[in-house]
Amino acid sequence: MELFGLYPQDEKMKELVGSIKTGKLNANAEKADGEYPFFTCDANPKRIDKYAFDTEAILVSGNGSQIGHINYYNGKFNAYQRTYVLSDFSERINIKYLLEYFKIFLKPYIVENSIGSAIPYITLPMLENFMISVPDIEVQERFVLFVEQSDKSKYLCHSVRRLLC
Repeated sequence: MELFGLYPQDEKMKELVGSIKTGKLNANAEKADGEYPFFTCDANPKRIDKYAFDTEAILVSGNGSQIGHINYYNGKFNAYQRTYVLSDFSERINIKYLLEYFKIFLKPYIVENSIGSAIPYITLPMLENFMISVPDIEVQERFVLFVEQSDKSKYLCHSVRRLLC
């Protein structure tokens, strides 16, 4: 894909993400007043008393109505057994670039390739084989800066509208 010109190389996710795991808990393990975030296949994390991960991670909902939903977290947390925890990223990839890339391209890929009709789900090989366009790290950093500036502009426009209305 020519996302950034000069045809950056596409690589499989498993070449860029050192660890792709799932949590080990059922969704009903949540504790409303827990100390740590508990990522399930819901859009918003729950809470839990114990953590299983202490890392910078991108989390991908692996089944249900929120299949392919993306979260980012850095710190101690836990995850549901159908939530994929991606960590230990290659130095060739900027994690924030990867996060934005996933927001654009991963969910359509998952929806197209998911298995099951009543409750769709994804598999580890689906994630491992997802192709990622990898431009030079400098291009990735400029892309992240562009997205961050765009988000700030959207926020400012929204704030001004609220003040004027």
